[in-house]
Amino acid sequence: MNYSLGLLSMLLASIFFSLMNACIKVLSLHLSITQCMLFRSILMSLFIASLFLFKPIEKTHTKGGYLPLLIRSVCGASSMLLFFYNISTIPLGTASTFAQTVPLYAVFFAYFFLKESLHPIVFLATFIGFGGIILIGNPDANIPWLNIIIGILSGITAAMALVSVRGCKKYFDERVIILTFGIVASLMSFGGVLTHSIVPLDFLAWKEIPHHAWILILAMGITGTLGQFFMTKAFMLAPAGIVSPLDYAKIVFSLFLGILLGDPFPDFYTLLGISLVILSGILIAMPIFIQDFKTKLRRSNND
Repeated sequence: MNYSLGLLSMLLASIFFSLMNACIKVLSLHLSITQCMLFRSILMSLFIASLFLFKPIEKTHTKGGYLPLLIRSVCGASSMLLFFYNISTIPLGTASTFAQTVPLYAVFFAYFFLKESLHPIVFLATFIGFGGIILIGNPDANIPWLNIIIGILSGITAAMALVSVRGCKKYFDERVIILTFGIVASLMSFGGVLTHSIVPLDFLAWKEIPHHAWILILAMGITGTLGQFFMTKAFMLAPAGIVSPLDYAKIVFSLFLGILLGDPFPDFYTLLGISLVILSGILIAMPIFIQDFKTKLRRSNND
């Protein structure tokens, strides 16, 4: 029963995160992406901080962990900014696909830095995934090279943040990790806005906020918070190997929402590339899924 609820929670998380990304795409017409990141980070930080009112921080006897926490926060914030840039400049489904390449890089970071073993299927999945990225970047798709590079960097920095989280868990409460990320992202985006007078780039500018944009800012905060809630719930109710593949539904929802917002329908090669990225993510999760299934079957037989 818990597995079914876990899958449902992950599906809801994908829907809400896709809606959040759609809000960001519309907001990027009126605000700079640095402003979007600032409001997104502040709203997330306020929500996480409010959780401490219901359950105080439990002290840990393990000291240290500040370097992994800093890496997680800075890399996570950098990935967010890069992802927001792609959302504002290329079709939403394509931007979401680049963001979902995280497992391709995370498995290798985990191998080199955490000394985790890699299943042979992971190597096959990696080739398939990068083949998908090449197809998405085909000339007929009209995706600028800058966006392709930014998409790859957003996946790499997100993977570095994900791997760093594993190094933080034994030192900090999960809420502290998320709150620190939110605070660092807020400071980085606010600092970016302050430097606009020195570095006059459009994505760093502070633009006047139209009255109707505040509704979208609030919607962005609510959908992002709900997405975070249901994703956390999914991982609490079912093993990661079972619920993680369903996170790729985010690409499908984002593709649909992007078309509703005016994105062109992707060509055959782009669709094939998106499909290969989804397939690679499922293949990477497959060894964990099989292991979790065997564990559950073994427990059922013992009962």
